[in-house]
Amino acid sequence: MERLLDLLRGHLRRTGRGGDPHQAARLGQAAIAVETGRLWVESAAAIAEPPSGEREPGQIVAYVNLARLAVERAGLDLMELIQRSVGLQAFMRPNPIERISRDLATYLRQPGPDRALTAAAEWTLRQEASSMDLWE
Repeated sequence: MERLLDLLRGHLRRTGRGGDPHQAARLGQAAIAVETGRLWVESAAAIAEPPSGEREPGQIVAYVNLARLAVERAGLDLMELIQRSVGLQAFMRPNPIERISRDLATYLRQPGPDRALTAAAEWTLRQEASSMDLWE
């Protein structure tokens, strides 16, 4: 995702289209998508392997499932924004955006997304803790 954002930035600079307000808005949204994915991955890693103490396995699985889906959505949003910004070139070989987008789209497709979402929702529903404390 980070590489795609870098490629978009390079494209906008090269083409002189970075000052266009629509391109700037898409670039901003792309940056949000990348950072969203990064934050979810970082948080999931911290929850899955806490430095001290143990977490309930159900809590870990629920959070990692939510992270999987959040990162997938962020990645798909990122690719759509880049494709809209770059246009047809983003779909054509040998443009690196095409190859990296294809690889990312494949990677993002994790098994059983509906099951992951409903399992996380079921765990969340069973908890008595405030939503602010679910992942503590």
